[in-house]
Amino acid sequence: MPVTPADTWERLSPGLRRWLLIGVVLGVVALIAVIALDEPATPGTRAEQARERLTRHLLTDADPRALGIDGLANRLTQLERELAQATSRERQRGPGEAATLNRQVEQLRQSQQSDVQALQQEITRLREAVDARPVTRTTLPG
Repeated sequence: MPVTPADTWERLSPGLRRWLLIGVVLGVVALIAVIALDEPATPGTRAEQARERLTRHLLTDADPRALGIDGLANRLTQLERELAQATSRERQRGPGEAATLNRQVEQLRQSQQSDVQALQQEITRLREAVDARPVTRTTLPG
């Protein structure tokens, strides 16, 4: 005759059966507590976790922070190189171009000053013309 779990249970001593039952009940209570206290993942949290896993496992085996720092260092090196090239080009231009630009700026400034003086004279002339006109009273129909 085959041995069934019920037969095995009946052959156990009452003290052992009590401790097994207490252990099972405590295990079920602990499982329910773990499930109840576990925070439900919000869609934002799930997306963030998925993005983090993708970055960590699929894209690279290296630390993404290190890749970012290396990328910034490379970009900084490139910008320094471009700045050095621009500085050398500026030095090659020499004082001739700078003098030409300064002359052009001075010519524009003088032209602007003469225009401002002409406009001020015109304003003065118009004010004198307005002041010289006789004041006439107009009556409103009403």
